[in-house]
Amino acid sequence: MDDELTPEQKFASDPPEAIVVQGYLAGRAKANIVDDLRRFGWSQPKAEEFFDQMIVDLKWYHESPEARQQLLVGAQLQLWRGCLALLVSGGIAAALLMAAKAARMVLGEIPFGLLLVGMAFVVIPLLVGMVMMGQGWSRWRFYRRFRSLPPPTKGEAR
Repeated sequence: MDDELTPEQKFASDPPEAIVVQGYLAGRAKANIVDDLRRFGWSQPKAEEFFDQMIVDLKWYHESPEARQQLLVGAQLQLWRGCLALLVSGGIAAALLMAAKAARMVLGEIPFGLLLVGMAFVVIPLLVGMVMMGQGWSRWRFYRRFRSLPPPTKGEAR
């Protein structure tokens, strides 16, 4: 895209959650909001999926105080699942290092295949954990501190 934002513009702008919610509440079309996300480097399918999820979250936010609490709980669960994936990744890395050390003591060398396969089992949970933690943290912060959402009104349905 030729109108993609510079890193400085991306850093200075609102978070994607705020862009979607504010645009939706202002009555902007889904296509326009998705185009805004694409300017941040999002792919079309990911931007549409994110938009749809934010609208579901927004409807939950307006449903009831219990539903708003569930949004926070869901975000915290996502955050903790990401932490768990990181811990699993660390455990696998420690086991891999111990196995490599044992193999070196027994065989005199470290089998390259063991390290290669083991690293895949370390890198994948590490990446998944970081993404899950980041998304959970972002959602939790957004729904905990984002004060510009209008108060829920009875019977509001978009």
